[in-house]
Amino acid sequence: MKRLSGPRKTSNLSQSIHQQLNMYAIAAGAAGVGVLALAQPAQAKIVYTAANTKLPINAPFYLDLNHDGIKDFKLYLRSASGPPTGSRSVYNSLRITGQRKNEVWTVRSSHTSRFCAAALPKGRQVGPRSPLQKGSHIMAVYAQSVGGGGTEFCPWATNNVNAHPYLGLKFLINGKIHFGWARIENVILVGVSATLVDYAYETVPNRPIIAGKMKGPDVDSSAEQQNAGALTAPTPKPATLGLLAMGSPSLSIWRRRPSPGATQ
Repeated sequence: MKRLSGPRKTSNLSQSIHQQLNMYAIAAGAAGVGVLALAQPAQAKIVYTAANTKLPINAPFYLDLNHDGIKDFKLYLRSASGPPTGSRSVYNSLRITGQRKNEVWTVRSSHTSRFCAAALPKGRQVGPRSPLQKGSHIMAVYAQSVGGGGTEFCPWATNNVNAHPYLGLKFLINGKIHFGWARIENVILVGVSATLVDYAYETVPNRPIIAGKMKGPDVDSSAEQQNAGALTAPTPKPATLGLLAMGSPSLSIWRRRPSPGATQ
């Protein structure tokens, strides 16, 4: 028998093994991406802005919630202290006005028949079912009669604001409704001052936001998901080595394959 000289050729076997390993790695990687895509649905995002800005006195301050250069709301801190006008010697106020068709969460004043801008507690949901209204709304008023004492009313009055400092806001981005909040603190109408602390809005149209929440997915209850038409991603089934070795064409087969014992 004639012996073969030189090393044996193993390139064909080695190439075949490498091809199968490469296909397995590609398929496994693609499967991993598919699992991540199924397990992580698109989430809403909160855009938060720290302001810490004292409002000017007797001058408008415009709030642009999403920083697109469009004025969304106008805050106006008014000081009318001075010579008596009518029956009043002092009438200081803080007011918010929705620009265009933007709206503010309102509440009926216990002092007058008018609506005031509501002062919301942290954690209150602002969304489609909130009592929002267009127009201009008083946040707080301090009035002093000639020869008499002063009185405060509307929710941002000094004795109430420390517990409830959030505005609930509804505004438009490219014609679509978005919700947001703004925190106003240190409202003093006898000395006349107020501070815009911070504000935020939800990037997904018509999706509620939680007052005071600064980041992450926002309202995520099952009821909200059902209202938004959210779909539940199917649970991925284990992939076999044979399917993974087939490469990416096997992924559709793997995703369709029912688990053992599943009801057809």
